[in-house]
Amino acid sequence: MAPACEPLPVQLGAPSTADPHARYARLREAGPVHPARLPDGTVCWLVTRYEEAREALAHPCLSTDPAHVSPEHEHEHPPWEHGAPQALLAEAAGRHMLHSDPPAHNRLRKLVNRAFDPPRPALWRRDVVRIVDGVLVRLASHDEPELLSGFALPVALAVISEVLGVPHALRARLEESAKALVTVGGRPATPDAARAAAGEVVRLMTGLFREKRAAPADDLLSYLASGTDEEGGPLDEGDLVATACLLLFTGYETVAYALCNSVINLLVRPDQLAAARASPALLASAIDELLRFEGPGDSAALRYTTASVRLGDVDIPRGECVLVSIQSANRDRCRFAEPERLDISREPGDHLAFGHGIHHCVGAPLARIEIEVALHRLLTRFPALRLSVDATALEWHHLMPLRSAHSLPVLL
Repeated sequence: MAPACEPLPVQLGAPSTADPHARYARLREAGPVHPARLPDGTVCWLVTRYEEAREALAHPCLSTDPAHVSPEHEHEHPPWEHGAPQALLAEAAGRHMLHSDPPAHNRLRKLVNRAFDPPRPALWRRDVVRIVDGVLVRLASHDEPELLSGFALPVALAVISEVLGVPHALRARLEESAKALVTVGGRPATPDAARAAAGEVVRLMTGLFREKRAAPADDLLSYLASGTDEEGGPLDEGDLVATACLLLFTGYETVAYALCNSVINLLVRPDQLAAARASPALLASAIDELLRFEGPGDSAALRYTTASVRLGDVDIPRGECVLVSIQSANRDRCRFAEPERLDISREPGDHLAFGHGIHHCVGAPLARIEIEVALHRLLTRFPALRLSVDATALEWHHLMPLRSAHSLPVLL
């Protein structure tokens, strides 16, 4: 049972939460699994400890396909209430591989895995450096810029657009739609406007796939468009479009928020900031610690039990919803020594910021390069970089499944 101060079911998804870590620590102390309620009213089981979280993420009877949820647990409200652009894109584009199980999941995952295999991410480093430096030039023209909308989001969108192969002539159109779909830091959008933006992204990706099939180039969309199924025929266009939309927004939002959170956690810790500035090699290895400490994902994709599952001391019946808290698992003292302390010299551990199991983040190698390059170039170009407000004044948004500061005002 959870402590008396945490009534059951635990209410999740407060719109603005400065520090959820104390709450998660209380829940971990009370037990590994707790009944909880999502913002739309859906009742689920919240997993808070590392061992059970890792087991749940790879459990064969925990599916990410919403078709497995029992009727009494089906969402009664539109995905907009979760604030998740991935949900809106899935609604517009159809089911992608994150919401699919084997064998349907495997054919797309294998193709995407090959697209991200080394040495391809390493070859993208040159493009990342060029993009970061270009955004930094624009940033330098402002005395007191805001780093989320002025640096992190533009860098992440430009990089994933480059990797996917979105032509420059279409990027302004993509950016306009993407801004209407970001969970944190974008201009407010109505549900109708967000759905319209999701539809525009899908139309753009559909047109691009058709162009890439006719005239392939050296980019990820061309690679996907040329993929074949087990019989050697072309993959379903709907599957490819949904996959491209998933890659676009996981490569956009999550990378931007990871970068934003990392900057904040370095700026408020002078010793860690100094160590990062002094050693680029240390900074490269520190990305895992920064992601463990304050990654962009509060929780993993919602999962559904296809059979009775036992996690810790809790038996979860078939057809139930299970939510794995990544933030909580990554601060479990049973797995990480002094987990509440950021130590960029810490040996990289098996943190869960990129997930685990068959849905482990396929773009993790690219994300690491982006965050490393962006942090290094930012800290090198602006050695006096600091927050322009007290850290306690930063407004954090905890809109599941993502968490980031709403804005990051700085002095250069």
